[in-house]
Amino acid sequence: MEGLLGSHIVVADTNALYAYEIAAGVRVGGEHVATGDADRLWDARRSLQLSSAGIVRRQGFMSLLKRADSSFVAQHGLVATNSSGYIVDLIIPEQKPPELISAGGVDAQPIEGMEWLLAAPQFEQTIIAADGVPLRIVVPEPRTFALHKLWVSRRPGRNALKKPKDQAHSRIVAILSERYLSLPLVAKDMPWLPTELKSLLKDLKTSTRIQS
Repeated sequence: MEGLLGSHIVVADTNALYAYEIAAGVRVGGEHVATGDADRLWDARRSLQLSSAGIVRRQGFMSLLKRADSSFVAQHGLVATNSSGYIVDLIIPEQKPPELISAGGVDAQPIEGMEWLLAAPQFEQTIIAADGVPLRIVVPEPRTFALHKLWVSRRPGRNALKKPKDQAHSRIVAILSERYLSLPLVAKDMPWLPTELKSLLKDLKTSTRIQS
């Protein structure tokens, strides 16, 4: 994404599992990583200014997507889709500067709890795309991702069809963290965690024991 990954954008959806499985040296079941969309978490604490040939200019998110695939079009200002039906959402924390909501054709959607993923350390990995090309990906720190997924699964009004997947992703990433990435589920090792996520550590540990 033109140097924006890690500085302005991180991958915050199912696609993040590819980074965790590669780092752990294991393969997550296909049913857990199957997805037709991609959420990009926009760090609105920074302005989107790109430098080209010494000229700083503001660019929209759609412009960047079209450089990767010219078939991308904005759908009602909410998402971008390409000719294959792949969907990209742009999401930001609720506490965002209002002037940075618009991203050139696609409006960034404020989502509760997204600020916790941005506050966590970033986790960078090189994965292999479907076409066999190596791809750099930046995602949230895995334990934070797992706790956030568990928190999302328990939110009032969460789509009942999505809850099982949220919970499965939470367990899987927690297991990868502890067993393969040497990242224990210990609160003192994660000073960036908010109270809401720290309170779920016991439940997450219990779920990993049940899974094993």
